[in-house]
Amino acid sequence: MFNENGTFKVIKIGDIPNNLNLSTFNGTYSEQECNMKYQVSEGDIIIALSGATFGKSGVIFGDDIAFINQRIAKFNCDKCDSKYIFQLINSFQFKKYLNRIPTSSAQPNISNNDILFYKTLIPEFYEQKKIGHFLYLLDEKINQNKIYINNLIKFKKSLLQKMFI
Repeated sequence: MFNENGTFKVIKIGDIPNNLNLSTFNGTYSEQECNMKYQVSEGDIIIALSGATFGKSGVIFGDDIAFINQRIAKFNCDKCDSKYIFQLINSFQFKKYLNRIPTSSAQPNISNNDILFYKTLIPEFYEQKKIGHFLYLLDEKINQNKIYINNLIKFKKSLLQKMFI
């Protein structure tokens, strides 16, 4: 079913980073045509429903399309701001809620209904946009700083290697 020669991109649970660019995504492919209800495109939010990474979420970017594999849920944000919803499902309160859901298997599992039954106050759409955009900009700044720090660490290692040869 999955192979390198397939036509359709398939996102598996292990493929979920915070930002998934479909234009550069080079994961799994399928030859089998997929059901359109499992299609994701730019702006969609996905979340892992099982395993060690359950609750991990990501936002889809890029102008390509892909399909989600089993045990991944997709948020349709027609009447809400996707950046706001992404921040909400990555909040401490939401993660705490997910961890309290009882599971009868060896690995954690949540369902789409578990997510739908999460109760929280949602602000008006224009407030969602403001909050979501502000927190998105903070995340971007944090990521830039992480890259800067990692480059400094590499630079220091390089200097130390040259000093103590």
